[in-house]
Amino acid sequence: MEEEKSTNPPYLVAKPWILKAFEKFGKTRLDKIKRETIRNFNITSPGNESKLINAIKFLGIINDDGEINQEKYKIFSYSEEKKKEELKKIIEESYKNLFNDVDIQKMNFDDLKDYFTHKYNFSGVQAERASLIFIFLCDLSGINLPTELQEKNKEVKIKERHSKNIPTTLKSKKREEIININQDLESGEIKDNIIRIIVRGKATTVFEAKTKKQLDKITKEELPSLLSFNKNYLPDDE
Repeated sequence: MEEEKSTNPPYLVAKPWILKAFEKFGKTRLDKIKRETIRNFNITSPGNESKLINAIKFLGIINDDGEINQEKYKIFSYSEEKKKEELKKIIEESYKNLFNDVDIQKMNFDDLKDYFTHKYNFSGVQAERASLIFIFLCDLSGINLPTELQEKNKEVKIKERHSKNIPTTLKSKKREEIININQDLESGEIKDNIIRIIVRGKATTVFEAKTKKQLDKITKEELPSLLSFNKNYLPDDE
């Protein structure tokens, strides 16, 4: 599993984990935040607790032993406006090398990636992820960024909404079943919701439901017999 240094800008942390941490920590008083804390709060997916821990360390909210900087921890309990104001200070302090080394207002996305590559010896993928996390945190804290970086953040948000359409698959050697929840997006907005269920084998069967009534008919009348037949192609156990 890839590990990152907590002294470096985070690039492995997922943005939903940060938002969930804000929500959970705002309701709880803690003295330490460790991997088991993240696990108990169910903030990250299993095995990824250290990625969020490293990000929190980088922001100076905890030290290497997990002990909390109580002054910074207050941010989780503040009102939204006060939270944004204090988070801005934390981001500017944590990324002070970036803010001191370059004029962020003159940077485009490639410039930002190149900075992380040069400064921290990141790979291209790591630099891109670190750049996106930085832009996300700036957006969250109200730090003004040049238009191109703001547009990049909007573009990523739309792609993330599209990513919810990725099918969940169950595979066997002989056939594949796909359940796909598809959202048609236009200009980043949800235009139409379709539940599309695809069963692929020698022939492909596609069910589409645009209403609850249609979905009920498919799930109660048409799909059970097809799935019952297909289970013969799956092993009894893993």
